[in-house]
Amino acid sequence: MVAAGGVEPLNLPACVLWGPKDTVAVLPIGERLARTIPGARLELLEGLGHFPMLEDPRRTGAALAGWLDQFRLDQFK
Repeated sequence: MVAAGGVEPLNLPACVLWGPKDTVAVLPIGERLARTIPGARLELLEGLGHFPMLEDPRRTGAALAGWLDQFRLDQFK
């Protein structure tokens, strides 16, 4: 089933990484995306824009790793 906006609903943990200085996909889009995914966490990478993984790969990776730390491998069996 496809949700409004043509996006398949997710039923799994999600981390929405967002660069608030993005002028292409502005912050309200990231906020709305995070709200539409149950349990999603919006992680704002201050000072970064549309390509946070290229602008500051270490900080982007650290944010993702910090989010992943909450999970135990065996909980997804």
